[in-house]
Amino acid sequence: MNNPRYAGWTRGGFAFVRRTGANEPTTTNSIFAVTIDATNAPASSGVPDWAWLEDIVFETSNEAGGITTLTFFLSRDAAGDRPITPEATVTLTNGATTATRGGTAAKIQKIHYNQRIATIDVAETIYCTVRTNAGTCSVDVMLFWMA
Repeated sequence: MNNPRYAGWTRGGFAFVRRTGANEPTTTNSIFAVTIDATNAPASSGVPDWAWLEDIVFETSNEAGGITTLTFFLSRDAAGDRPITPEATVTLTNGATTATRGGTAAKIQKIHYNQRIATIDVAETIYCTVRTNAGTCSVDVMLFWMA
């Protein structure tokens, strides 16, 4: 098949990270390791070295200070110096009943290959650099993949 979204993938999953309190995103770049989180998302799994990155979902809570957007990009390293996606800004949708909760999503649709430079790359981990346009929020990040 010529469709890169299929490419013979036989399994799928999602990597996860939860950021709250002192670790939540602000108007300056924050970098989060998105990988297995057996405590907060028992069904999560790491990102294989060869995978199709499909979507990323941000679920927010404790929104404060006028936040309306998140700007993010994905990278292979914890410093955010080896990006694998361009920077994108996504608008938050507030919850139907709670104005301080909400979320957003974005399509990634990119093949990821981690050649594992031993001193930089971490197995099954993608890093998400994210910042708010104003204020702060707690955030759960889910990165969906196929392999």
